[in-house]
Amino acid sequence: MKGFLKKIIPSGKTIGVALSGGEDSVCLLDYLVSKKGLFNIEVVAVNVEHGIRGEESLKDTAFCKELCKSLGVKIKCFTVDVPAFAKEKGIGTEAAARQLRYDCFFKAIECGFCDVIATAHHKGDSAETILFNLLRGSSPSGISGIAANSFDGRIIRPLISVDKQEITSYVQARGLKYVIDSTNADNGYTRNYLRQRVIPAIKEKFPAAEDALLRFAAISRFDNEYLYSIAYESVLLEGDRASIDCGLQYPIFARAAVIAFKYLGWQKDYDNSHIEALFELKGNQNGRMTDLGGNLYAIKEAGKVVIKKRHSIEELNVPYKTGSFDFDGQKITVQKADSLSLGDGALYFDGDKLPKTARFRLKQDGDKFTKFGGGTVSLKKYLTDKKIPADTKRRTVVLAAESRVYVVVGIEISKDVAVDRQTKNIIKISTQNNT
Repeated sequence: MKGFLKKIIPSGKTIGVALSGGEDSVCLLDYLVSKKGLFNIEVVAVNVEHGIRGEESLKDTAFCKELCKSLGVKIKCFTVDVPAFAKEKGIGTEAAARQLRYDCFFKAIECGFCDVIATAHHKGDSAETILFNLLRGSSPSGISGIAANSFDGRIIRPLISVDKQEITSYVQARGLKYVIDSTNADNGYTRNYLRQRVIPAIKEKFPAAEDALLRFAAISRFDNEYLYSIAYESVLLEGDRASIDCGLQYPIFARAAVIAFKYLGWQKDYDNSHIEALFELKGNQNGRMTDLGGNLYAIKEAGKVVIKKRHSIEELNVPYKTGSFDFDGQKITVQKADSLSLGDGALYFDGDKLPKTARFRLKQDGDKFTKFGGGTVSLKKYLTDKKIPADTKRRTVVLAAESRVYVVVGIEISKDVAVDRQTKNIIKISTQNNT
C-alpha cells in the first residue's frame, strides 16, 4: 500500500483533499495529515457545498471548517447551485454535481491553493462505477473503473485499492467524527440504489463480486488499450479533418472514430449511433455524406471515411474567386464559360455585374434577393416560397455583397447578375452536395 501511495502522491507538493465531511474523506484527510512527513507533502482541504440539502449542507461545511481548524489545515470552500445548473444544462443532478465539483477542484489548483486534488474514492466505488456503466450499455472505455489518477495527474485517488471496511475500521480506531449525507439514503439516485440494494444482493450470492468486477475491468482495460494503440496508427489526423481507412474491422474502426471525434472537438457529444453511421458510410460509394449533427459531417472519399468539421458562420465568409473549393460540406466550382448550357444543373451569371466585394457565406437575417422574374424580397421569404426544407435553408450558401444576394448557390441567381446579350464574362457555378 505504501509503495502504491508513493507512486501516485507527488512528493514536495501541496495535496488538496476533497473534503465533504463524510467518513471516507475524513479518513483520507486524517491519514495524509498524519503521514505528510513520510510523503513529503503539505495538506489542505477543498470543500464544495452543492446547494442541494439546504441547512444540512451548510452544517456539513461548518463541520469541515472546524475539523480543518483542529488539524491545523487550511480549507477553501466553494458554493454552487447544482439544481439550477442541472436544469439549465438538461442533465441529471448527479452528473451536474460531479461537473461543478470538479470545476471547483480545478479552480483550487489554478489559483495556487494546491497542486493536486485527492478524492476519497475506494475499491467499492470503483466496482460500483463499473457496474453502473455496464448496465448503462457503456463501451469498454467506460467499464474500466475509477483510475488511481486522472486529468494528467491533477486528480489522485489514494484509497482506490482500499476496502470500505478498512476505511471504517481506521475511522473507528482513530475515534474520528464525520457527518452523514441524508441523500445517501435516497434510492432515487441511481448510484445509491446500486450501492444499497443491488450490490448487497449480489454479494449475498457472490461475496467476492467487487474483486471480480475489478478483475473484469482490468482485463477490459488492457484489451481496450491494445486495440486503441492499433486504432491510433489507423487514423490520419490533420487540420480540421480525420481520415479512417475503410478496410478496418469494426473493433478498430470504432475506436478510430472515437479518436477522430475527440481530435475534432467532440469529447462527450458522440454515442454509438454516430459510430454506426460512419461504419455504414464506409460501405457506400465515394462522395456519399452523412451528417453527424453538431459541427461534424463525414464523406466517403477514395476508400476512406473522412470526418470534417463544419465551420462557424464567421469562418464561412470568403472572397469570391474562381476554382473549386469545399465549403461546409459542398464542393463549389466557379469557372468561366463560353456559353450557357441549360439542363446541366449549374447556374450562370454575368461576372462583370458582380460587385468586387462579393463573398461566399451562409445566408443571414436581413438578406435581400431580386428574383429572376423580377421583384425584390427577403431571402427568407424566397426560400420559403420555394419550399426549401428547413435544414437546407439553415445551411444555404450565398454569393453576396453586404445584404444583397446575387447567387443562391445551387438554387437560383438574382436578376441583378443575369446573363444578357451584352454579357462578355459568363461565369458558371456548380455544386456537388455530397448527400
